[in-house]
Amino acid sequence: MDNVVASLSKKRRRDKLELQEPSANKDGGYENFDLISRLPDEILGSIISLLPTKEAARIPILSSRWRHLWRSAPLNLVIDYNLLLKRSWKERDCTAIISKILAAHPGPARHLSLRSICLHNNLYARFDGWFRSPALNGLEELDFYGRNSQSLVPPSVLRFVPTLRLASIGGCDLSRIDIAPTLLLPQLKQLKLYDIAISELALHRLLFGCTVLESLDLQSIHGI
Repeated sequence: MDNVVASLSKKRRRDKLELQEPSANKDGGYENFDLISRLPDEILGSIISLLPTKEAARIPILSSRWRHLWRSAPLNLVIDYNLLLKRSWKERDCTAIISKILAAHPGPARHLSLRSICLHNNLYARFDGWFRSPALNGLEELDFYGRNSQSLVPPSVLRFVPTLRLASIGGCDLSRIDIAPTLLLPQLKQLKLYDIAISELALHRLLFGCTVLESLDLQSIHGI
């Protein structure tokens, strides 16, 4: 009896493998057997959201099956020297690239890393527009370094507080966070603040709103 059961089990496994074999085409060859493309869009989108920005944006050229996936996957936007133009490093070119990416993606966003462009008065409105972009709706991770601790961060950055899980902010002035009527970060678990200007009252208010904080790193805090 055990032999019969074992034989039936082997046959089922063999039949299953045969069903998964790629079918032969009319020329006698085999069609491409792409298991990854058979995954649900939700899983493919999660994979794409973990890729570097440039590689993720290239996904649509693979096949028609993948064409819509970059725009439907959560945005992972890392603004670094690999994404921007190395050979012709001009600030206007860099800001144009960022604006173009944000305009092309409908959101939501998983991760934003913005460390390569200095936050100064000439670009204040541009940063404000980026933070207001629908492509960054639902942002979960923010890595921001303004490279100038005397430059005010646009208050529009506060719209991310309900969804942020991780935040690393440096090289800027956070004194204007006091203008927010409420400052509650219900999902923030990791917070790093470094080389920033902030009042002691504003810092206490910020920390009071982090109700599930697990990791806090403070370095070079000016104004307390």
